[in-house]
Amino acid sequence: MLLFWIAAAVLSAAAAGLVLARARRVASAEVADPALAVHRRHLAELDDLTERGLLGEDEGKQARAEAGRRLLAAAEGARPAPKAVTPAERRLILVLAALAPALTLALYIALGRPDMPDQPFMARIKAWSAEPLETLAQDPARFGAVMDVLNRKNPNNPLIMRNLAEAQIGQNQPVLAEDTLRKAIIIEPRNTQLWLSLARARMSRAQDEFAPDALVALRQVLDIDPKDPEARYRLARARINGGDLAGGLADLRALQQDLPPGRDRVGLTQEIAEIEKAGGIPKPPPPGAAPPEGQQQMIAGMVDRLAARLAANPDDPDGWVMLVRAYTVQGATAKRDAALADARKRYAGNPQVLKKLTDALTAPVEGAPQ
Repeated sequence: MLLFWIAAAVLSAAAAGLVLARARRVASAEVADPALAVHRRHLAELDDLTERGLLGEDEGKQARAEAGRRLLAAAEGARPAPKAVTPAERRLILVLAALAPALTLALYIALGRPDMPDQPFMARIKAWSAEPLETLAQDPARFGAVMDVLNRKNPNNPLIMRNLAEAQIGQNQPVLAEDTLRKAIIIEPRNTQLWLSLARARMSRAQDEFAPDALVALRQVLDIDPKDPEARYRLARARINGGDLAGGLADLRALQQDLPPGRDRVGLTQEIAEIEKAGGIPKPPPPGAAPPEGQQQMIAGMVDRLAARLAANPDDPDGWVMLVRAYTVQGATAKRDAALADARKRYAGNPQVLKKLTDALTAPVEGAPQ
């Protein structure tokens, strides 16, 4: 804190000194139009060239005549000389220069926090990592900062890299997210969640749900898991958007039959009805408007579909971690606790997975700075 006050005093004194020095120069300097000085210097240079024989007599006369005309024209259009600073004005400038830092100090004491201790970046990272995960995940900037530190400490952890990429997408940095996800996919090329995140990053970068390279990533998901609901849903919509209404609707109906009863199936049923009524993908709502109810329910049902997939194929530790985290973010405490109990029972002999599950609930998360 002492260093802060010393630096503030030095900067204030320097600023006041510059103001006073400028005022003193204006008061004492002989005011003259700089344009006139240029023309006079030109005439002197012509005389010098003529005397040294570097310019002929006739050429010198013509050049001097032209320079003289320019000097007269400049003199006629010369700006009026600025008013010199009077002693009273100099005293006023001195008072204002002294009052400015004093007023700034008074405002800082009244409105600022001079007693607040320093907050080094790593200390803030540690504090953020100690927050409940559901709170941290709602702030992409803080969540991304924590995940960036974790990624540097654990450069080969695809789960951390995916969380970092999702935070980068949330901060409107899809290009960085793509780079992060490509590195993670090299480590785990058959991780469908990485490919799904890559598709979302590409959609965000192109501002287009049907970006061609995003569809490539979604097809890669189906190559790994032909039953993945999110990839099937998005590719069916892309098929409709491409003009194959009947084929896209058939894909959506097939997905509808595979979904377990619940709000996700109801939401998809409503969306199918909307597409049939509109004869294609309905136009998105204007900015700030809520999406259609069917689409809202479909998005909310993503978590339920993940739960259903894990019920059918439970050998997916990263999937369980994601489910626990999703329930935590939703505030679905009962579902979160049930999923956590199932996952802990299944991976009782795997300390690494157990730690990730605990990290999905509260921090410090894996590798957080201590």
